[in-house]
Amino acid sequence: MRGKTARSGKKRGNRDDTINEQPDIGGNQVRGVIRTVTGILAAGIVVVGAVAAAAPATADDSVDQRQYSWYIDNGVTPETANALIAKFNSGTLLDSMNGSEPVRVQRANEAGWIVTRAWFEDGSLSVSKLETPEASRARPAGQIGTRSVGNCSRVVGGSGFANYYDCAASGSNGVYLEIGFRADYTRVTNGTGVINRVGSPYQYAAGGTASTPVLTITKASGAPATAQAVSQYSSTATSFTARLYLNVNGSSAWTTQSF
Repeated sequence: MRGKTARSGKKRGNRDDTINEQPDIGGNQVRGVIRTVTGILAAGIVVVGAVAAAAPATADDSVDQRQYSWYIDNGVTPETANALIAKFNSGTLLDSMNGSEPVRVQRANEAGWIVTRAWFEDGSLSVSKLETPEASRARPAGQIGTRSVGNCSRVVGGSGFANYYDCAASGSNGVYLEIGFRADYTRVTNGTGVINRVGSPYQYAAGGTASTPVLTITKASGAPATAQAVSQYSSTATSFTARLYLNVNGSSAWTTQSF
C-alpha cells in the first residue's frame, strides 16, 4: 500500500507540476482575453471596411489608381481626376475621346521628344509625342524610349532636305490606351514634308482591349504630309476609336491625336 501510495502521489505530483507551470487564468482573465481578441478583430474589420469604401468603384481598382497618378503627373487636380475616372467608369466618354475640340494645346521639346498636350472642357487631356534623334542620343544605353523599339536618326541631304529614319510616334490618354508606330520622313527646305514609311504598330490597353493600329499614309507629300494610326478600344463600360496623327512639313514634324 505504501508503494502504491507513493506511485499515486508521484502521478499527482506530475499533474500538479504541469498545472503550476501554466498562467493562472481565472474566469475574469478569460473574459478579458475574449474581449481583447474581439476588440482586435472588430478593429481589423473597421480598417478593411474603410479601405474598401475609399477604393474606386471599378472592376479593376489598379487601373483607376494608375490613371489617377497619370492625371496628377500631368497637372490635373485630384478632384478633377476623380471626376474623370468616375465619368469613364460610368460609360460616358471623356471629351478627349469623343471628338471634341481641345480648349488648349501646348507643344514643347522635352528631352528630345516633341510632346503635344491637349486639354479639353471636362478636364481630360491627351498626350502625344514624336521622337527626335536628340532623344535617342540622350537615352542611356539599354533604356527603351517607347514600347516600339528602335533608334531615330537624321541624315542631312546635299540639296536642301533632311531625312529622318525610324522615329517613334505615340499617343496616350493615360493607362487606358497608348498606341504608336515608327516612321521615316523627309523635311524639305521649300516647306514640303514627305512621309516615306510607317511601320511597327503597337497598342497597350488597360481596363479593356484594343486592336492593333492600322497604319495609313494619308498624304505622302505636302505641307504638312500626314499619316495616321487607328485602333479600336473596348471595355465593359464603353468603347471608342483612337486616332494618332503624324504631321511633317519643311521646318518641323509633330503628332496630334483624337482619343
